[in-house]
Amino acid sequence: MAKKSIRKTIKRIIKLSLLIGIKEAYLLGRNLLGLIYHPFLTLRIIKKERDFSQTILIGSTALVPAILALSLAILSFFITHFIGTIPEKVKLAIEATSLFLFTLSLAAIFYLLYWSFQVIKKSSFYQNARSR
Repeated sequence: MAKKSIRKTIKRIIKLSLLIGIKEAYLLGRNLLGLIYHPFLTLRIIKKERDFSQTILIGSTALVPAILALSLAILSFFITHFIGTIPEKVKLAIEATSLFLFTLSLAAIFYLLYWSFQVIKKSSFYQNARSR
């Protein structure tokens, strides 16, 4: 009897996790697209709803290129120092790719910070105007 209820509970947990994962993936896609077309409105909605999971997902999405750049740099370092030499053109391509990814990540972070600041500035302006 206990095994059946454990299986049933596990199935329910998996089903709910899958549904939550699908919902969060949809919201992430919608919010990323919204950040391209109307960033102020998208960030204002996220702030108003206090959707911390989407805040974390969008922030981590902006950090993914930096993590990839760091991974490429570490990989290049380990190959050079522990395995052997890397051809100069390959090393140059890895460094250029790392630089591009890091720049892309910085641009995305500054973009998010700029629009987040605009949302905070406008919402505090409206709150101050209402209290007068």
